[in-house]
Amino acid sequence: MQKGVYYWFSLDSQNTQFYAGYGEARKENKQYYYKLPPNTRPLLESLVTIEPDITISPMRLLRDPILQNVPLFVKDTNKLTMDEIAENSYMPDQ
Repeated sequence: MQKGVYYWFSLDSQNTQFYAGYGEARKENKQYYYKLPPNTRPLLESLVTIEPDITISPMRLLRDPILQNVPLFVKDTNKLTMDEIAENSYMPDQ
């Protein structure tokens, strides 16, 4: 591990997938992907806490897994169209 680099891990229990990467937590930045066996879904869904055996500081947990690419453009929420939302081409400003 390099000092000052953000590493992230994403567990998707619904699709039994594991992603890992560094930098921004974006699917485009994934460095590692693993498809877990379907029988691991109940185990993944039962996870409530994660306790690493090394000191990681700071550590932040997000509830939702990274499932798709995050749009790079921000647009006023009131100006977004349903097509733009469906195509995931913009991120709402608030």
